[in-house]
Amino acid sequence: GHHEGRQGRLPAAREVRRRHGAREGGGRQGRGEAEAALGEAEAARSAAEAQEAEAKRQRDELKAAGPQAKENVRLARAAEKEATTERQSLHTACSKVEKEKNQLEEAKNSAVQMLQAEEYDPNQVEKAYDQKNQGD
Repeated sequence: GHHEGRQGRLPAAREVRRRHGAREGGGRQGRGEAEAALGEAEAARSAAEAQEAEAKRQRDELKAAGPQAKENVRLARAAEKEATTERQSLHTACSKVEKEKNQLEEAKNSAVQMLQAEEYDPNQVEKAYDQKNQGD
């Protein structure tokens, strides 16, 4: 897991410090370099600690947000489902209206045709009837 990795980083920083401390005894390296190395090691350690704290904070936030996230996902899914249902029923309603409109249109057209026919020739229906019967 990531526990070993985290633990591994901190002793490494201590190791650096010890090594530089030992070398400092040689005198020739000078204190400045050892102190710089020590500073680096400290910086590395506090960076690692900050990273760990941040990771822990994020984990806690996620843990706390978990139920809320699940709820959000549930709500989003429900909303999506609702939208789909709504769209389908709207589609059905539109189709129905469209069909009724077409039927009305047809009815209107045939009514207009009948009126026109009557206007043009009041006897047309009778004529058609006669023609049909003459065929016998």
